[in-house]
Amino acid sequence: MGDACVRALDIVWKTLTDLGLTNGKVKPLVGIFAAPIDCQAAGLNRPEVGTVYVKADFAESLTEQLIFIVVEQVIHYVSGGAGYSREFQAMQAQVIGRLVQTRCLEPHTGRQANHP
Repeated sequence: MGDACVRALDIVWKTLTDLGLTNGKVKPLVGIFAAPIDCQAAGLNRPEVGTVYVKADFAESLTEQLIFIVVEQVIHYVSGGAGYSREFQAMQAQVIGRLVQTRCLEPHTGRQANHP
């Protein structure tokens, strides 16, 4: 399995853990899948086996695209929601909201921090 995928999962899971957004789930495993040329999926989630998968085309190095794929699949895993479901969309919004809050507001005061 690709080291880049493991590193991406570690980064994403730590971030969600720090934000308190794992919904009490244990960290999933990560795997790589090969797909036919016409496969549109860059990632897959198999909650029944506790694993998120990354298409081999994206698994070689730790890139922004790989992080994006792992974030999406982990949000599916944590939310239990399928693509375009309300559960998935709500979890996405919650993650973004918490990231904005931690980046833009001063701790304990709720006032806007001085960020460029």
